Amino acid sequence: MRAKDSQLTVNVPALLANYQKSVDNIKIDIPKDGEKILNQNVDLFAQKAVLKSVQRLSPTSAKLAFQLNTGTDKNVQIISFQADSKDIKKISSEFKGDMAVITLKFNKNVNTSNLEISWPEFVMNGNWTINLK
Repeated sequence: MRAKDSQLTVNVPALLANYQKSVDNIKIDIPKDGEKILNQNVDLFAQKAVLKSVQRLSPTSAKLAFQLNTGTDKNVQIISFQADSKDIKKISSEFKGDMAVITLKFNKNVNTSNLEISWPEFVMNGNWTINLK
């Protein structure tokens, strides 16, 4: 039994956080074939990323390569975000370490797309202390 006025303290080494809004819009010119280097900065609110390249995989698909965690706060790591576009039929993504690959499936004759980046999710490392009453 604890005393009536005592507090319980919880120490947490990391927190999982997300931002439930749109954070950036990216216009992508998809090459007719091959790969195009972009090096376009993407602001994900608590951390930054770079859209490194876009590569045409087939007449109806392309792959985007992102370098993650390029901002100055090394205690915050991106673990996911959503990408949406009215031009794209299907979007799949794979996040691994400091890299992310997003595959786009679309109708023929799509050469440009505007991607809305939203709902970034982060691991925020630190020594978080939470006082519970």
